[in-house]
Amino acid sequence: MTFDSYYNLKITLPEIKIQKKIANILQAIDNKIDLNNQINDNLPVCLHFDYLSAAIFLDVNP
Repeated sequence: MTFDSYYNLKITLPEIKIQKKIANILQAIDNKIDLNNQINDNLPVCLHFDYLSAAIFLDVNP
């Protein structure tokens, strides 16, 4: 495609109300991804703590 064909390309967009609904849904998904990443980052710490806790309560050397 040439620049002129892009320049003359007509694009129809949904009305602003629908665009905002779509943006809200995408923002919620993005927030969930961020939360999941934070949880994943903490998993090694939690697993290490569980291992140490079990070692203490079971009187086993870690």
